Amino acid sequence: MTAKRASVCSNSASLIRRLLSASTVATVTVTVTLSAGCGNAERDAGGGEANVTGVRDSAGVRIVESTSPRWTENDSWQVNREPVVDIGAANDDSAPVLARVGGIVPLAAGQVAVVNGSDRQVLVFDSTGQLVRRVGRRGEGPGELSRPTDAMLCGADSLLVNDVARVTLFDVSGAHQREWPLVPSPSDGAVRLAGVAPDCGAFLLYARPERLPAPNEIGVAPATLFWASAPDAARDTLGTFDARRTVRRTLGSGGDQAVSVPWTGETRWVAAGGLAYVALGSSPEVRVYDRAAKLTAVIRWRPLPTSVSDADRSAYDKRRANALKLAPVMAQILPELREFPVNATSRPAHLGILVDDSARIWVRDYPNWIAGRPDLFDRDMPLYNPDDEPPVGEAWQVFDRDGGWLGPVQLPARLTVRAVAHNRVYGVWRDDDGAEHVRVYAITSR
Repeated sequence: MTAKRASVCSNSASLIRRLLSASTVATVTVTVTLSAGCGNAERDAGGGEANVTGVRDSAGVRIVESTSPRWTENDSWQVNREPVVDIGAANDDSAPVLARVGGIVPLAAGQVAVVNGSDRQVLVFDSTGQLVRRVGRRGEGPGELSRPTDAMLCGADSLLVNDVARVTLFDVSGAHQREWPLVPSPSDGAVRLAGVAPDCGAFLLYARPERLPAPNEIGVAPATLFWASAPDAARDTLGTFDARRTVRRTLGSGGDQAVSVPWTGETRWVAAGGLAYVALGSSPEVRVYDRAAKLTAVIRWRPLPTSVSDADRSAYDKRRANALKLAPVMAQILPELREFPVNATSRPAHLGILVDDSARIWVRDYPNWIAGRPDLFDRDMPLYNPDDEPPVGEAWQVFDRDGGWLGPVQLPARLTVRAVAHNRVYGVWRDDDGAEHVRVYAITSR
């Protein structure tokens, strides 16, 4: 193992704190933009037969149900295996070290803004991957960043940075413009930023209070979503959703903690085009809400069911054993499967959602290599190990702007997609030592 491979933690107590807080860190917003060269409304339809079996209106809500993908082998999209830009690959001592990379925002003239969590800055690179400027600096004051996790365009020429407990606005040159505190909800506690409307006139916020289930029972951890005209303004509630299923565990310190139940699904959300999209963890369903917090569409599809296999359970046991070798105290948040009141028999359909600028919805297939615990073993999580991933990249299912199921797009292995623009995919890729790169891949059609 080289020096680039970050250690998980040198202290068991701090490791447990980091692991338990991982699932409450602000979600990275992922935005996709596909230009005309990658498809239009006619191209999206593909050569396959229409697969939408039901479109109906229920009290003003459009409900779309699909039974199978529409794309054929001849009209689907693919992502090239080799990157056109690899930021972090050069062996240059003067280049910034990328670690805990959050949001990636494509800018004009081929530039890209990268949230680099390790140095608490947003780094802007040109089209060749050369650093051109730094935005913000480490600190707690105006124009400073303490724990940046994400960035997004806010209007035509401003960059909004999500700094966990506050939101900071910079212009594209890096000059500080203003900031807002994220005021806690009286009923739900800490509030985080999930996204922003293109005109910067509406902000999607969420709260995920930790509520302990009764002993020896499966509980539901809720998430409440809000729209607001500003991060500190009055809020319109979209609804409260079942974010994840948990059990109560007693920690070594004597306190109790809610721990995720393996293979039980997680609800994810994203803002795009002034709408909020919520992918329910309990079923293959996406709900769409407008800026007035009104439900406008429900999109459902029928993926092939996938059972939790003996190999899946063995993978969980292996990951648990490896974690306990690192720190025996990890048994507190990684129980044996027999210790859960109920074990899931099928894997969830999805784990993640994004939306492109043509309102196509992208849903990440649930990866089997995370052993049922995305809060610990998925990319960006403390126990992620690139050796656990298969050599074939994961797939995202794509739906057209009307909710019809188009088909899958396969990504390169070890790539976490953050954005797509100008027929290119932008993401975080990890090498054999776990070091992070920002890579750009071209999209082509077959």
